[in-house]
Amino acid sequence: MLHDDRCEIVVGGNSTTIDCLSMEKISIGGFFFSTLLIRAEGHAPLRLEWLAGGNKFKKILADKIQFLLAQAERSFHENMRGIYIANHDFQQWRNSLPGAHERFFAGARKRLTKRNEEFVAAEENRFREFFDTVESRPLTGEQRRAAIVMEDNNLLVAAAGSGKTSVIVGKIGYILEKKYCAPAEILALAFNRKAAREMEKRINERLGVASAGVTVKTFHSFGLNVIAQAERAKPSLAEWTTDLGENSGANKTWREMINGIALKDGQFNSRLVALFACFRWAIEPLHLFKSKGEYERYLIAMRAKGSRGEDRANWGVLTLNGEYVRSHEEMSIANWLYVNGVEYQYETPYEHRTESARHRRYKPDFYYPQIGVYHEHFAIGADGKAPPFLAPDYVKDAEWKRATHARYQTKLIETTSDMFKRGDVYVRLKKQLQAHGMQFKKRRTLSEITKNLRAQFVLPLYGVMLTFLAHWKSSGMNDPLQSESMEKMSPYNRMRARLFVRIMARIREEYEERLRTGNEIDFEDMLDKAAEHLRRGGWRHPYKIILVDEFQDVSRSRTRMLAAMLRQFPGCKIFAVGDDWQSIYRFAGADVSAMTDFSDIFGVTATNYLSETFRSNQGIATVAAAFVSKNPSQLPKKVRAQDARVSRVVCVANYFTLEDVELFIERQLRGMRANGRPGKVYILGRYKNLKPAAMHQWQQQGGRNLDLQFSTIHGIKGREADVVFVLGMDTGEYGFPSEIEDDPVLQLVKPVPEEFQHAEERRLFYVALTRARHKTFLLTRKPNRSAFVDEILADKSESVYEVDIGADGEQENAVDLPECPWCGGCQVAREGHSGDFWGCSNFPRCRFTRNIPK
Repeated sequence: MLHDDRCEIVVGGNSTTIDCLSMEKISIGGFFFSTLLIRAEGHAPLRLEWLAGGNKFKKILADKIQFLLAQAERSFHENMRGIYIANHDFQQWRNSLPGAHERFFAGARKRLTKRNEEFVAAEENRFREFFDTVESRPLTGEQRRAAIVMEDNNLLVAAAGSGKTSVIVGKIGYILEKKYCAPAEILALAFNRKAAREMEKRINERLGVASAGVTVKTFHSFGLNVIAQAERAKPSLAEWTTDLGENSGANKTWREMINGIALKDGQFNSRLVALFACFRWAIEPLHLFKSKGEYERYLIAMRAKGSRGEDRANWGVLTLNGEYVRSHEEMSIANWLYVNGVEYQYETPYEHRTESARHRRYKPDFYYPQIGVYHEHFAIGADGKAPPFLAPDYVKDAEWKRATHARYQTKLIETTSDMFKRGDVYVRLKKQLQAHGMQFKKRRTLSEITKNLRAQFVLPLYGVMLTFLAHWKSSGMNDPLQSESMEKMSPYNRMRARLFVRIMARIREEYEERLRTGNEIDFEDMLDKAAEHLRRGGWRHPYKIILVDEFQDVSRSRTRMLAAMLRQFPGCKIFAVGDDWQSIYRFAGADVSAMTDFSDIFGVTATNYLSETFRSNQGIATVAAAFVSKNPSQLPKKVRAQDARVSRVVCVANYFTLEDVELFIERQLRGMRANGRPGKVYILGRYKNLKPAAMHQWQQQGGRNLDLQFSTIHGIKGREADVVFVLGMDTGEYGFPSEIEDDPVLQLVKPVPEEFQHAEERRLFYVALTRARHKTFLLTRKPNRSAFVDEILADKSESVYEVDIGADGEQENAVDLPECPWCGGCQVAREGHSGDFWGCSNFPRCRFTRNIPK
């Protein structure tokens, strides 16, 4: 017997009532006698037999079940009419039908997807006037779709210049128009005060009084508010944990804290002395360098962290004892000797005259007058070979030095690059010196060491310490030495990392104690405490919609806070807007995987795209997109530009001297001024030191028609100009891509490194390319050209063209010039008092010269 939603089955006077929706299987078998088999959740299988011809009952029963399910589904859709049905809504309805079989819900979900697509199309038409007028230009179809879709978790992947802020404004306005929630139930998060102010201003201007009550905050101000609500007291931010400028109060506090630990902890003092003196920088094993130019560029880059001696006599790496040595390995040895009170002389002439047609005056690396022992440090590996960039006779010269000491019966000890690579150089050196009777003096104190260290030595290392501490706290890990990155380091750098982490563990104890004593918190505490209060319910947030701008820049601690908010309120929705192609702040803790793995972190996600750019023309957009998307980890998207221009919009300008660069830029600016139309020009550099000397003069000449600015590429993100010049598209540590790595110890606590080579540098180049509306110039030194430039030229796009430039402007067939052996620049002919000579194109930063034969 069938009732509205139940089936009553009577067998031998006993009746069983089964919920129709709970029936999993109904089957009929047999020939003369039919068998009806019913399986249902919570019941033993029922088997009924009767004469053939009972198929009609099965059909009636099946039709009844289908009718009830369809009726339940129609009722659900009817109740949700007028709104987008999200996964949370679907799950609630699913839970209201506990007896329905899973196969039904699979079909229902497919029908729901179709229903939501039809809903979006209908809403676009229904709110056409609103979307046409909410911003200064009508929203595109992609922007409207992103505003309408209201899944539990929403990710909007946006191209550069595609109108992300317009979507945020449009979505908030649409939510308020639909009355999904009240303004006070909407939270918009930005990354800094300027961005938050701009977003709030835009919302108020475009939405008016309807948006009154919408909360716009930075992550940090919101975190402070959460803590204040949960603890009934607003915490104070410790300013000394942020800025370590040379003369800042923060730098003074940091120094006092570290010196205070050193005074009361002898072991910490010894470790810190060793770090400052011998392990200030990670040292790259010499066998990694394939050419002399590559090694010289490495030394120049490292010397920029220490001395910038322009005199050739001061060429090298400065030691604590005040002399310039030839390599970082020699610097580390000299500083170890200084710390341990060992008197030595660097490259003092050998006591016997050894000059010959082949050998100049012999000057051993180190001499110890107290014990009459010479010391040579050989750049030789475990295989007995020297790096390829050294002279071909380097190993033979080492044998000659050994033979010379044997002939004159002078004492010689040796260290090698292989000892650095293995990490036991200091142990071996100490044993050799002790074997010759060296008496080590009292180790020098921290104050003695730091007195001989310039601010440019100390401050960068303090900066690394503070950055390491912030990343360590954000990562949530207990022991950084357990990081997988440890295994990828050389033994020497592993030894340095262990020393650094032990020092940092002690500093962290004191750091946290100072915060507790002063009743203060730092930025990481702010985010982590807020996340913990939200996770435990210390404060119940009132928000139903959370919008996050620039989501590609979120850190792990920010992600934890957002996840805690969503877990606290299951109906709360997140709308994250970002461009993973522009994720360029990993050094500050940004974790691009929060965007690329969004659905794994937050759950069921609706991903939409903004692929139309209002900024760059199609040529620039295509070149930039093709370049950055070669990294398979980046989210794929196609970019369409409103400006359809394609041909010759990216110019690779090859130069040979820095003077040529300024003349070329000046010529282009003169042409723009002659047009008489107002325009904006950005001159961009990977580093601040690339700012042209003539910049101020050009700005004065520009007048009201030309808005000219210089910026680093990091500093220009989010802005745009008509024309962009990108300087320094060269190889080398200060080139682009930059080969200046973050200190390797930071890899122990940073987000997992990306596998694709130069992944973040590629994204930074994408940002530089896409700042221009009309044209981008890439300035590159031809003999030392960036691999990025080579790559876009190899694609042979009609959008990219190449010129060679000189003093007279553009030259199509300039002659290649030889490479400078010191820095990798170009050798250019110059006139001097004694005749013509070859000089470096990087003069005065590089003072290489050689005579031109008459």
